[in-house]
Amino acid sequence: MILRDVTFPFREENYHKELTTAESALAPYCRDGCLTGRDRQLLRYRVYVQQTPRAAMVICHDGCESLCRYVEWAAFYYAMGYQVYLFDFRGHGCSARQIDNRSVTHIDDFDAYARDLADLTSRIDRRLPLCLTAFGMGGAAALLYMQKNPDRVLSACLVAPLLGLELPEPSGLYRWRLKRSVKRGLSRELVPGSSCYEPSEAFPGSGWRSFARFSWYRRLRAADSRLQNNAYTMGWLSAALEASDRIFSSGTARISTRVLLVQAGQDRVVPYALYGKLLNLLPESKQVCLSEAEHRIQNGDDKTVGDLMSLLRTYFGKLQ
Repeated sequence: MILRDVTFPFREENYHKELTTAESALAPYCRDGCLTGRDRQLLRYRVYVQQTPRAAMVICHDGCESLCRYVEWAAFYYAMGYQVYLFDFRGHGCSARQIDNRSVTHIDDFDAYARDLADLTSRIDRRLPLCLTAFGMGGAAALLYMQKNPDRVLSACLVAPLLGLELPEPSGLYRWRLKRSVKRGLSRELVPGSSCYEPSEAFPGSGWRSFARFSWYRRLRAADSRLQNNAYTMGWLSAALEASDRIFSSGTARISTRVLLVQAGQDRVVPYALYGKLLNLLPESKQVCLSEAEHRIQNGDDKTVGDLMSLLRTYFGKLQ
């Protein structure tokens, strides 16, 4: 069996070697391609093909990331017997963009992210049970997708999903000013405090807690300008807040998917109370908190990533 002797997560002290070994083992089963979405936008995807898959697993990346960030996670699920699908949301990686500046992430409406996910899943054999693992921004997109496809996904894990954002007080005034800026044609201007790509980014203050993962992905980004998203626009932020409003609606209550919500105990991005609010809407859901994790749990140290993988190994290990 492919990757049968691999231990997850890859260890910090030997991360690059273990990741490279896994990539080499998976190379014969890896298929890269592009699909044309319903609005004629090109989306890049990758499939790790199993001969007899137990189910399909789609991994939805976080904001300012790419499918390339999730090779370790693809190997993790592949070793569990899943046929794994990765893709770049529009405005990320090798997928189509609205803005030429590749340091900038912009979207007019988060529904476009949900359509990207729908365009990918429409190409997955319906005889395969469909599962999702979605991180941050991808979690918000997954919820909007499941609102429109309440019975399509068997099981999903949303890792620190973008349910809303901690905003400067008073938050109502901040949102009003943001909407006014967008209406004045400033949608593609950067959010104050958001900075463009810096190839010499230092590990301290980066938001990563694993230096091995940080340095590996920093090297990939430096070599490929398509991976250099780093800043958000006011239009993106406005769309994110509007998406959070739609998430907390009756459409979410119709979702029949079994959902695991993983909260970061040290999250400074998503308000804690929103998890409970979402749990009340999802009939088949439960919440787990990783007390030492920060918002981007996937960027944590070996313990944090190991705790998350252990949790997901149990959760997805036996399909119901």
